[in-house]
Amino acid sequence: MTSWKMYMGSILQEPNRGAKPKTPSYRVSEWIPRWAEAGFDGIELWEYHATLVDETELQALEASPLPIAVFNSYATMDEAGRADRRTATELAVRLGATGIKFNVGKDPAEWDSYLAHVREWREELPDQIDLISECHPDNVNE
Repeated sequence: MTSWKMYMGSILQEPNRGAKPKTPSYRVSEWIPRWAEAGFDGIELWEYHATLVDETELQALEASPLPIAVFNSYATMDEAGRADRRTATELAVRLGATGIKFNVGKDPAEWDSYLAHVREWREELPDQIDLISECHPDNVNE
């Protein structure tokens, strides 16, 4: 029998997820006890719930009794996204994530370039972190 895990996506209760610029409206650490009580096995953390918070919040996430299982990154798969991929990797490692969710890109003509950057990123990641491709409308891997 295959076991499965149920993760709470912190983006799901984020009213600012579509805002421009994206800004978190709540501290994930304050919700962790409720999510644990509700039976979630871990958290899929919206990137901005880690990149746009203070060190105190990052430390609370790092010490969370409910694991940060997946880090959801908006890093682009091009040269411009290299620093963002590095930041996503650093945060995923710091928070103990075993997966990083990402998008590829929208331009079919850039497929080879996107794929090269994904492969490069995979080589840079620790073995315990998997890359998880997310499919949105208009992405080339849709």
